[in-house]
Amino acid sequence: MTLVYESRSGLGLEAALAEVHAAAGLGGAVALLAAADRYLVGRVEERGPGAVVPAGARGRDLDLEGVFDARVFTPGHELRWTWTEAGGRALLLSESGAGLPGWERVELEAEALGPTTYLLLGELEGPVGAGWSRLTSGRTRVIEVPIAATTRRLLLRALEYVAVDPEHGNAYVCEERLLELAFAPEPGRGDEA
Repeated sequence: MTLVYESRSGLGLEAALAEVHAAAGLGGAVALLAAADRYLVGRVEERGPGAVVPAGARGRDLDLEGVFDARVFTPGHELRWTWTEAGGRALLLSESGAGLPGWERVELEAEALGPTTYLLLGELEGPVGAGWSRLTSGRTRVIEVPIAATTRRLLLRALEYVAVDPEHGNAYVCEERLLELAFAPEPGRGDEA
């Protein structure tokens, strides 16, 4: 299979979201946003023709001031954005590509492994809006997440890719693409994740 990287420098987060949404559709995507003083989780919502923003549980646009790193993902695409002095660097990772005009495209032959899961810190408690829950932990502040609580724990699903080094023939995990938030199985119910 082919893993497709599409990248562009000098692009702010809002512009990167708009360009990727126009080519690949990001409506409903999960957004993980890091700033020096906070960590935000949102869902990408459309705000008119060609305009998308990460929004919180109550539908309000998230404050992107100071965000230096973002990972925005659907099951088919992951947009990574990092702040740089030139405005930002965006990278779209997918198996199909989006054909983004003006973006550099690089392809890598790789094989997808089975889904990987990461258990998220904290437990879910009650809804905070339609399709949103609170994730709480004694070690972090409350984080609102775009998933309706039906179990106590959450997983982050990802897909790893393996490539072969052309010079030595060694196989290695070359990439990991985030896919979705999902519910963790309740203890004692087996591995249903």
